[in-house]
Amino acid sequence: MSPEEETLESPSGEDVNQSLADRPDHPSKEEAADRGLETYRQADEAGDPAASYNLGVVLQTKGETEEAEEAFRRADERGHPIAPFALGELLEERGDHEGAREAFERSAERGYERARNRLAGGAQEPEEDADPGAEDGA
Repeated sequence: MSPEEETLESPSGEDVNQSLADRPDHPSKEEAADRGLETYRQADEAGDPAASYNLGVVLQTKGETEEAEEAFRRADERGHPIAPFALGELLEERGDHEGAREAFERSAERGYERARNRLAGGAQEPEEDADPGAEDGA
């Protein structure tokens, strides 16, 4: 019997070899992104610092910087090591250099190397961690 002809059964005895026509459609990229965003929101509400940070990243990517900042702040308050760095970058873009420096310091204290480098030498970061669009020495 060839693998195509073989019928697999689940522990409950159901045929698990459904044809593609019998399977539900896959969500669009937008639907999948919305589901992921909702998952991050739920985990953020439950107090998960990584979810708060990831929510901030997604929101920032979508241009929702105020909501992203709030998510980064929650993740920072929960001890996430990278969230204060992301928050610091938002604050710096807004011109709040003192708030940005304080955020970078929290991130550095939690062991995030990019934050340490940022504090030590301005915006210069190690080549492997540098943002692709970052300017040298800016």
